[in-house]
Amino acid sequence: MSVYKIDPLLPLSTRITTLNDMVLEVNGKTVQGQFDKNELDQLYTDYDFARKFLRDQLLGNTYLNYTNWTHYYAETGYSIWKISPSRYKHNTSNQLYMDNKALDFRGEALAETASFDAVYDYLDDAYVDDTTDAGSGLTTIEMLSAIAEYQYIGDASVFTGIDYTWSTHGNGYTLVVEYWNGSSWVALGNSNYLVDNTSDWNTDGLITWTAPLDWATVSVNGSTPYYFVRVSSTTAATTVAYASSVKPSSSIRGILSLTSTDVQNEDWSWCSYNGSIYVTIRNAGASAYEGNYFITSSSSVANLQNFFAHNHAFKADYEDSSYASGSGTAVESGVSYGDLVYISDEYTFDLADANVAAKRCIGILLSPGVVKLSDGLAKNVNTVGNSDIVPGDVLYLSETGGKVSRTAPDPGGERIQQRVGVALSYENSGNVVDMVFRPEYV
Repeated sequence: MSVYKIDPLLPLSTRITTLNDMVLEVNGKTVQGQFDKNELDQLYTDYDFARKFLRDQLLGNTYLNYTNWTHYYAETGYSIWKISPSRYKHNTSNQLYMDNKALDFRGEALAETASFDAVYDYLDDAYVDDTTDAGSGLTTIEMLSAIAEYQYIGDASVFTGIDYTWSTHGNGYTLVVEYWNGSSWVALGNSNYLVDNTSDWNTDGLITWTAPLDWATVSVNGSTPYYFVRVSSTTAATTVAYASSVKPSSSIRGILSLTSTDVQNEDWSWCSYNGSIYVTIRNAGASAYEGNYFITSSSSVANLQNFFAHNHAFKADYEDSSYASGSGTAVESGVSYGDLVYISDEYTFDLADANVAAKRCIGILLSPGVVKLSDGLAKNVNTVGNSDIVPGDVLYLSETGGKVSRTAPDPGGERIQQRVGVALSYENSGNVVDMVFRPEYV
């Protein structure tokens, strides 16, 4: 598409002609893009391919009413509003539109709030409440020095990172980060993509992870039940660290902070967190324009309906969280995380049913397309695969209990091997294999 800079000294007729040429070209590109989309839609329909992205998803409104939008936080000149689209998954290619104009995507937040609801340091057999100091950055916080000490960090919402800044860097730590699963403290590890950019509290930076599905709230030191992680060290510090702040990493309010110039120019932005979308919207103006030009947390239902349903349309293109790679439908509807999944007679893998004898269990669904493999029998779900499996290998259930193999089956074996798919990626963490694979009909 050609974009011209209009010289104000040109004759008026020339300027108008140039602008018209640009408008016509933009319209032409839009029509071509719509035609391309129609063609792709037809191909997906004809060949029954799974679609990775959902397109043109209206957010929280029909043409008659609005639903599901909630006010999150008010700033000067704008507010942050929240909505949780069905099957939303973060992807850097996701797009959000207001009145068909693309808004500035600022990425994936790692926490909702700007400070944690609880920060307790358990030192010398006693709790120290450092919640206020951790968020203010005004007072240094003594960290752990011995093996039997802990730092507990909690919040009312699930969070996926801690941002540490130091007045004194530590040395000699070997950090362990754990979460409460409802009955015990469990270490976050490779399966949760734990990344420590602080190098065991030796540098400023982030410790991040993906939120466990079984993370439960718990009370620590008499607190309100929060989602807690606790940090400890398997080695005693040779230099005790002192933190100047302990905060959520990349909070929503921080990511979506707008300047007065942003607000004046209506440069609205958005981010996502934990399956929800957060977007900035103007919250001030002449009262006659409420429901059109702006809305507030106290706007009436009629004004909210005017804003979201009648005067403005929010829609999004985003990755489908239920997507699994490969042709056809990879997972049938109704299968959720933690379910045992089986090779099916319908080119899918699904839950057990009355005809389970005709199927073979291939594992437990951890996330779309990611299965913790079993040996084909539901009794053995912690498995070890061949260490030489690489992406592209064809996988079979092995004759050896608790294993998968890339070796073709022996027709004469006591156990019937079955082809379960093609490996796309492979990770061996302890005695558990996480396999992202394209399932195949057996």
